[in-house]
Amino acid sequence: MIPVLRAWRRFSSYGVAAQSAREKRRIVLTNQTALLGLLFALVSSLLYLYTDIAALWPVLLSAASAAATLLIVLRLNRSGHTMWARVCLLLTAWFAVVIHTWYLSIESGVHLQCFLAWTGAFLLTPQRRLWLLLIAGLLFISLYFVSIVYFVVPHANLAGLGPEFFTRMYLLSAFGAFAGITYVLGLYYVQNARAEAMMLEAARAESSARRKSDRVLGNVLPASIVERLKNSDVQIADRVDGATILFADIVGFTRLASSMPAAELVDTLNALFSRFDSIVEKHDLEKIKTIGDAYMLAGGIPLQRVDHAEAVCAAALDMLREMRGFNLDHRMKLSIRIGVHSGPLVAGVIGRRKLAYDVWGDTVNVAARLESEGQKDRALISAATYDLVRDSFRCRKSGRLRISGRGRIDVYQLLGRLQDKDLPD
Repeated sequence: MIPVLRAWRRFSSYGVAAQSAREKRRIVLTNQTALLGLLFALVSSLLYLYTDIAALWPVLLSAASAAATLLIVLRLNRSGHTMWARVCLLLTAWFAVVIHTWYLSIESGVHLQCFLAWTGAFLLTPQRRLWLLLIAGLLFISLYFVSIVYFVVPHANLAGLGPEFFTRMYLLSAFGAFAGITYVLGLYYVQNARAEAMMLEAARAESSARRKSDRVLGNVLPASIVERLKNSDVQIADRVDGATILFADIVGFTRLASSMPAAELVDTLNALFSRFDSIVEKHDLEKIKTIGDAYMLAGGIPLQRVDHAEAVCAAALDMLREMRGFNLDHRMKLSIRIGVHSGPLVAGVIGRRKLAYDVWGDTVNVAARLESEGQKDRALISAATYDLVRDSFRCRKSGRLRISGRGRIDVYQLLGRLQDKDLPD
């Protein structure tokens, strides 16, 4: 039984290559319909030989010719001529039914095979050509049934066969038509169900891959920027009139890193910056990037907000507290410098393979300069930032700082919120 199944599967897959799923289903259906036709032709031929070859040689010859043509169908599919294979199959089925009916009459029941041929034709014809099949098929069937009902009678050579032969033929034809239609329709719907399941699985895999890609992008880019990238191919570059930039740098970490094992170095930075990431999320800010042991964040981008300076200053105070807590937890003596400045800037996405959301402009440069000129465990803010937070935070003037291209600017030390009871020195 297993060799038979292997042969069936082998012949059924003739011509199946890199076609679409729908085309593959049509090819398999064509092959299996041809194989069923071969089986029916063989059984009919044995019946004709067993009954009376002298009287039935015309239909025996027709059955043998149909079997040979069905083998050609398989050969055409195997060589890649799939459309010609279907045309050959349908013409063979129609002509075999016509010849058998005209010789044996409707008493043999062969005309019932017409319904099997009609069903197969519909399933094998591409949707765009169904209208042509419908017109040709209805015309043929109308002429066919008129001819067999009113003009076709059993051939004179069949007079001596008796009613038993026609009964066997009718039962064989009825069973063949019913079994063939059942199998073809069942195969078609099973294939469709498999195709739908594969499409559903592919859609799920694509959805899962898209969600994973979105998560990766979400860890690299702001959520609103990810949505803009997904919905448009336009380069993202925004000019923002009001935003606040914070630079933070770990004092002396470069010297410490030279004597620290690589794994310990990465673990230390990851533990500290993870705390800073939590602060960013807490105040709904945007982490821009880390550069070595420096941490950069922004407020007011990509979504603008009027309290961007207040939110960044609150984050700066939290980072100072977290630095102290980190030293206690890890028994270290690290310090941090923070610089904050507010003003206009340009924000956008750069890169092709490794996308990055970055910021540019004088505001960024001033914040970086404030950080580099600041003192350890202190947050230094510019006068522009001070004007935005003076009603919410306690600050102390720290002098003037020369900035290239801007001259001297007033700078302030951020001490704490006005409502705080215990402010840092």
